[in-house]
Amino acid sequence: MQINTPALAGWRWIYIVEGAMTVAAGIVAWFFIVDFPQKAKFLHDYERERIIERLNKDRGDGEHDQITRAKVWTHLSDWKLWAFGLMVSHLTISPLTLVLLRHSNVLRSRFLCSVTFAMQI
Repeated sequence: MQINTPALAGWRWIYIVEGAMTVAAGIVAWFFIVDFPQKAKFLHDYERERIIERLNKDRGDGEHDQITRAKVWTHLSDWKLWAFGLMVSHLTISPLTLVLLRHSNVLRSRFLCSVTFAMQI
């Protein structure tokens, strides 16, 4: 079955349908997913206390606190966060570049291929 309209080709309808389903799921999730155990209406008091106790034991952040600039700066100044981000970007962008542009005259030069492979390391 092919969907073709005068305004949109069939492949564009795939993105429209998938995007509409994602937006609908996001709207539904907004009303059902709770931020923290303190806001969960479906929990009893003893369940809520147990969950907060387990969160404090596991991560130490069972109590809801406000986001401040100091906390954001603390996390953004962590070198491990930036190192992980660079690793992920280099490990995904470099091979993708080679796959998508492997028949290009630009990437046939040995210099650019070696630079792209070196970025993966």
